Amino acid sequence: MNLKIVAVLVAAVCTASGCATTPGDADDGPSGARECVSQSRISSFEALDPSRMLIHGPGQKEAYLAELGAGCAGMDRRSTISFVDGDRNGSICGLGNDSVAFKDGPRIASCSIRSMIKLTAAAREQIEVDYGLTKAPKETSTADSK
Repeated sequence: MNLKIVAVLVAAVCTASGCATTPGDADDGPSGARECVSQSRISSFEALDPSRMLIHGPGQKEAYLAELGAGCAGMDRRSTISFVDGDRNGSICGLGNDSVAFKDGPRIASCSIRSMIKLTAAAREQIEVDYGLTKAPKETSTADSK
């Protein structure tokens, strides 16, 4: 998986959606992305790698890319994952207050959600292809066959 592609997608989504930063946000992940999703509206999720997670909203119509802090090195696609609403506001946000907990061998490990951005349909599809969650769409040939 090419991490440059993910970085470009994150930058493109933030540019399109107007992610804002404030002083002190330098460690908040890509462009200080601070989207939230109601914990009760999370329909599914997929650990992409130890530092990224794809979170789906209701009916999988919405998708969010969460960037995770240190501590998730043992997490993979087979991990059983739980969201921890650290500030108890009912939402999982990319503010650093909420986290992901998972079983790492005999212990329960956790890491904070550093940032979270809502993905466009195109960005979501590209991430799913890049991480092998779906197959790339077949390209059609425009060449004339005579």
